[in-house]
Amino acid sequence: MGLRCFATAVAVILLVAAAGSATAAPSITSTFLFTENRQNNDVGLGEGHLFVIGAFVADPLGVPGNIASVTATALSPGQPNLNLTFFNTGPLTSVFSTGPAYNGQVGSWLITVTNNQGEVAQAITHVLDKPRVIPFAANVQFSSNGPTPTLTWSPVLFGLVSAATFFIPGLKYYRQRLHTARTTRT
Repeated sequence: MGLRCFATAVAVILLVAAAGSATAAPSITSTFLFTENRQNNDVGLGEGHLFVIGAFVADPLGVPGNIASVTATALSPGQPNLNLTFFNTGPLTSVFSTGPAYNGQVGSWLITVTNNQGEVAQAITHVLDKPRVIPFAANVQFSSNGPTPTLTWSPVLFGLVSAATFFIPGLKYYRQRLHTARTTRT
């Protein structure tokens, strides 16, 4: 009787360990890859023309605590391989990213997440090709300090395509992000 109980207990322990291992695999919910031109700011974000790559990562045993490494391996020859670090954006997201200076990086990258149990998740980014530096808007002015100010700036022209946007509505758009210490608005 004692040997049968011992064998049953060992079987249950092995089954629980195998099930725990199977549910502990990390996952990548999405990836991102872009260039960004940042001006001097009060938020503490790096400035300059940056190459930004990253992934949203999940792991049942916790992020970042159960994540051993997150890497980005270039799939295009001559491009850099990168280590991604945890970027704390709050309790609801788990972002690993890096933003070195843009030095002509193009192509796509294989992002690999490895957890402390040695389990791996992988995802491929989209292809980054033909990134452009969008100049900063000049002559930015606010009409008032009230609750509904009007924001104006001088036209931002860069290249022939952007000049055409003034004549062909909907051809392209210009997106500005406002970063403050309290909020981020698009």
